[in-house]
Amino acid sequence: MPTVASGRSTTNIAFAAGAKSAIWEQYTTPEGRMSDYDTDLLIWSERQAALLRRRAAGELVNDAAIDWSNVAEEIESVGRSDRRELRNRLARLLQHLLKWRYQPDHRSRSWRATIATQRREIEALLADSPSLRATLPDVLAVAYRAARDDAITETGLLDLPEASPFTVEQTLGEPPTDNTNGPV
Repeated sequence: MPTVASGRSTTNIAFAAGAKSAIWEQYTTPEGRMSDYDTDLLIWSERQAALLRRRAAGELVNDAAIDWSNVAEEIESVGRSDRRELRNRLARLLQHLLKWRYQPDHRSRSWRATIATQRREIEALLADSPSLRATLPDVLAVAYRAARDDAITETGLLDLPEASPFTVEQTLGEPPTDNTNGPV
């Protein structure tokens, strides 16, 4: 009987007698053993998704084959990943808003494009995960610190405000124009 390593323990997986399981064939490694969460996340995730879909369709699957704790961990990590992406995109956006406001003589199409792109991508992320919108004030404060540090390093400007001069609404607002000195 095939054995799957899952973290600290091993689980035997029962397969139909006399026939190789399609799941077994599809999700074995080149060495002929089942892949697990710690050795090949892609194969593990595809295998878990297939097992969950079969179970949802009413098929009998061996519950021991479903790696419940790691499935739960991966679902939680999706939320953390979205929050991290929001923070990183806000930092990049704020960095360019700072440069736009405090270096008007250096404004460029590239800065304008970066601002527009980050705003568009943030709005798409918020559309996919609307509950992130409630976290914007806190995430903005954290992202601003990184943006300020990066802007200082890049521009040499030392007099940037300690706290963000931009509200959430201003940060996610309209693309700047060449003659704007304000909070774009």
